[in-house]
Amino acid sequence: MNLIFDLGNVLVTFNPKEFIRDLFPDRPLQVEVAKAIFLSEQWLKIDSGELTISEACASICQQNPSMETDIKYVFKNILDMLVPMNETVSLLPKLKESGHNLYYLSNIGFEARDYLKSSFDFFNYFDGGIFSCDTSLLKPDAKIYQALLDKYNLTAEDCIFFDDMEKNATAASSLGIRGVHFTGADCITSLIFPHL
Repeated sequence: MNLIFDLGNVLVTFNPKEFIRDLFPDRPLQVEVAKAIFLSEQWLKIDSGELTISEACASICQQNPSMETDIKYVFKNILDMLVPMNETVSLLPKLKESGHNLYYLSNIGFEARDYLKSSFDFFNYFDGGIFSCDTSLLKPDAKIYQALLDKYNLTAEDCIFFDDMEKNATAASSLGIRGVHFTGADCITSLIFPHL
């Protein structure tokens, strides 16, 4: 079986609200900064590879000059938000030893891609994968799932995809991939190792 993993909130943490809360004690400022960054079209363009983090930061600052210092502070520390989720990461060698092929499929920008691949050795367990920034496609667009299938010559019916966003799991299912809404490591173990 081919097991395909999203990265954010599946293998690494991605919690903008918590991240912003830790950076700024002022509640109204938390809300405004989070809205300016994470609900912006520039944020999506980071994931699609249209903008680098520095380009997105400059553009968002231009639109929100009163919060420029705060926005720059967030972007300076943004990669710190990505921390391995050990409960899930620890399953990768077991899944590999059980004969499964492992792939990743993630909406992520160039800097985060490079940071993750250089910082965490769990990528050694993967047979391959696709980052959205390399394709200019974003989940839940069916084309990005198809790109993964085509790149590695995978049959949809032989794949299971885990994503913390239900709409992304549903999109995978529409192509014949078994899409699973990830709610914790237990949803992997109960499906792959039901005897445990």
